[in-house]
This record gives sequence, structure tokens and C-alpha cells, in this order.
Amino acid sequence: MDDMEDNLPAEAYIGPATVLTSGHAIPVEAELFIRNDPSGATVLKTWSGHLEAATNVNLFAVGMGPCTLRLPDGREGTFVPGAVTVGTGIIPVTGRGLAPFDAQ
Repeated sequence: MDDMEDNLPAEAYIGPATVLTSGHAIPVEAELFIRNDPSGATVLKTWSGHLEAATNVNLFAVGMGPCTLRLPDGREGTFVPGAVTVGTGIIPVTGRGLAPFDAQ
């Protein structure tokens, strides 16, 4: 396998979720992926992707600190938000710890 194939998503979650942060509960559509360590040196996995909310939702509340993502089945994971692009309703995320989803 080449490096590109090694870093393809091992598992994914695409669907509804809720962001919980500082007294806010924001409904979003999530597109998240688990990736294996691209070096192949460890069995570590990382998860990341992006969340999309209605464009009239203030995603800056998400960008202020650590957040929790809750999936419809109740599983939760912590993530660090990336830079919010004003007016898009999209925010990139990098998971911390175990992903709250498995392969679909």
C-alpha cells in the first residue's frame, strides 16, 4: 500500500448529531472519519471531520472551547473545533480520545 491508501478512513459516521457546549445544544450534520496511524508504527487511530449547522446558527459558541458531540444513540465524544468560516455553517473538528462512532 502507498501512503495515500494507508491514510484512507477506516471508519466513518455521516448523519445527525448535537454539539453540547457552555449551555448550548446545537443540532448539526456530521461527517466524521477515523483514520489509522499513517506511519503504521502504532495501532493508534485519530478521528476528525466537519460539522455543518444551519447558516443562521452562531458557531462561534462552538469555537470558544472544548465541546462534546452527542450522536442520536447517546454516545458522546470530545472534540476541538477548528476555525469557523463566517456564514458557512461549517466547522472542522479534531476528536480527542475515542471516537463516539464505529463503522457503518
